[in-house]
Amino acid sequence: MVYLKILPPLIIVLLCFGPSKAIPITDYHKNVEQAIETLRGGLEVSMRIFLPSTWLLNSVRTLLPLRLNVEWDTSNYTVDNTWLHQLLGELEKSFGK
Repeated sequence: MVYLKILPPLIIVLLCFGPSKAIPITDYHKNVEQAIETLRGGLEVSMRIFLPSTWLLNSVRTLLPLRLNVEWDTSNYTVDNTWLHQLLGELEKSFGK
């Protein structure tokens, strides 16, 4: 029974502080470029045919997740894309109007 009491906090600690793999900065740069091209081309098409492009926004969300560990030289950095996800959410809401 004691194990059941300490298990949830242990899981949280392991999830928060466990090792996470970082992607190289060159891969992150490619993802940013691909996201820009996806938005550029996809929004033009979707505006022409007046269809909401949730799939398009989801592909950008996949390319640039909310938080991502990026490796540059010998260091790892956490990139916070919260601002992008917020703007994508606002854009998605505008499709419904």
